[in-house]
Amino acid sequence: MTSGHEARDIARELAGKIEQLCAQLLPGAVRDGRMLRAGSLAGEPGQSLGVTLAGPRRGRWFEFNGQFGGDALDLVARSQCGGDLGKALQWARRWLGHDELGPEALQAQRERAEKAAARRASEAERERQRKARDAKALWLKAAPLRRGDIVWRYLAGRAIDLGCLPRPPGALRCHPALYHHKSGRTFPAMVAAISGPGGHLATQRTWLEEHSNGHVTKAPLGHDVKMTLGAFRAAGGAIHLTRGQSAKPWGRAPAGEWLAVAEGIEDALTLACWVPELRTAACATSLAYLTHMVVPPACGGIYVIAQNDRLGSDAMRALRRGITGLRERGLAVVVRRPPAFLKDFNDWARWLEQPPQGLLAGVGDGCV
Repeated sequence: MTSGHEARDIARELAGKIEQLCAQLLPGAVRDGRMLRAGSLAGEPGQSLGVTLAGPRRGRWFEFNGQFGGDALDLVARSQCGGDLGKALQWARRWLGHDELGPEALQAQRERAEKAAARRASEAERERQRKARDAKALWLKAAPLRRGDIVWRYLAGRAIDLGCLPRPPGALRCHPALYHHKSGRTFPAMVAAISGPGGHLATQRTWLEEHSNGHVTKAPLGHDVKMTLGAFRAAGGAIHLTRGQSAKPWGRAPAGEWLAVAEGIEDALTLACWVPELRTAACATSLAYLTHMVVPPACGGIYVIAQNDRLGSDAMRALRRGITGLRERGLAVVVRRPPAFLKDFNDWARWLEQPPQGLLAGVGDGCV
């Protein structure tokens, strides 16, 4: 057996015992749904390190500050062995009890681990398909946007006038009363279709609250005010908002047409109202997903609508990863930001009385 095969088999065995392994390697980590979160490879409390506990990626991890990760064996190497994979293999053999097993028992243990990994992958695929069905059903239950509905008024309160567009975004819908399972409460919601190859991949939900004066804001749910049902990242999904001057569907966009992509719906629609002839989309939570996002086949280039995040922050690193991924695919990329004293494009819209002039002029500058 080659060392590569052994490393793969041991990584699979470690993944099958990932919770026990992390209890030893990352004592300060806490569970967060299907993830285990820690501050770093030293194992103190925090959010910078995430380890997957379920599904086909069980045992995979990523350290957001240093931008590295790997499988369960890599976790041992990084946390216990100074990055030395050979020493990590020795450590893992002892921890798994290989030194106490004969050849037949060792082979049986590896076969069990392989079967368990295949079973997890099969279960995860069934779960993915179920969530995709549920996500589309949820979106279909909501109503297309109508002038004056709660989503329309929420966006108007964010200085976004959907009436300036040729038509309301078809990807957005209004749900009058959507249950929020973490809080146990029901709120109206803006629901958005995340589309990609094969059609509807997931549904993003943003819960809203109407106040006594008629003003509509996001519901008081903290970071959980926006959640996504379904998987879309690896599949390259995005929220397709406006079709621009051509009015053609995503897959039939004219050759050379540029696309503008923002992290969130509000920033993308802000730009769409300022420049209605531009095709726009939202990445749904992070510009890091630009790396995989499927763009129109003959796309001329991409305007990335960025926020003024702190240098060195996780958000800034995510942006750089996304832009690098686009450029590695041969796509032209131009970054646009609001003035430095504002957080994002939507803040800019609420500060300005008129759209800024020359916003997209000078292709080639403003790059990260």
